[in-house]
Amino acid sequence: MVRYNVTTDCPECDGAGSYVITLDLSSSIEHECIFCDGLGERTFPEVSELYESVQELQEEYPKATIERIA
Repeated sequence: MVRYNVTTDCPECDGAGSYVITLDLSSSIEHECIFCDGLGERTFPEVSELYESVQELQEEYPKATIERIA
């Protein structure tokens, strides 16, 4: 079984690492994204057996960095 780490922009903060909450027009509060710990990206494991080929894995995550780990 071949395993990969897939790294993508965090979908919660759009890769920014933080997001801003605006309470009114004169003030805003910036918060670190809790889903990616402020990094702006998320990494998760994926196994190649779920796909016919590595190319299908790349098609599933077109903007991701895919790293073989085993």
